[in-house]
Amino acid sequence: MRTKKQPVSVSTGICYDKARDVALRALTYRPRSEGEIRRKLQEKGFDGETIVAVVARLKEVRLLDDRSFAQLWVSERSRKGYGPLRLEKELVAKGVGRRLVESVIQEEAPLELQLRVAVRVAEKRVRRHDALDQAELSRKLGQFLYRRGYPWEVINRVLWEVLDGHPLA
Repeated sequence: MRTKKQPVSVSTGICYDKARDVALRALTYRPRSEGEIRRKLQEKGFDGETIVAVVARLKEVRLLDDRSFAQLWVSERSRKGYGPLRLEKELVAKGVGRRLVESVIQEEAPLELQLRVAVRVAEKRVRRHDALDQAELSRKLGQFLYRRGYPWEVINRVLWEVLDGHPLA
């Protein structure tokens, strides 16, 4: 009986089949990055040679593609109101290369889209805090947008627009 820490031998095709099944099962729940699949297979105790073979095959049949994964992630998460800084952090944590992430964010979430989404999120948040004075509202809204992953240049423009041109009044 194999313990979780012992690597699985690659000497038989059974090991490859088991690793492939683990990867396919993970992909049925949601799309995954190459890094997530590698990590999952390492956690299950498969050796490096098997992991490389499984990942290569999944990429070959286009079940694993970091660019399309990142595009989908950025598209879905930016629609939910998350900014580029947070999206970059999430994707890098999922094992997608930083240069690829930056490229995808520029394509999928240009500055104009970031501004539109941030304004929508901010306007919704303002309704919740209508009893606050202008300075406190500006501070709270700026902090909220920063936690959502927006850069300060976007935050400043959003505050100016949402707070009727008086973000620091």
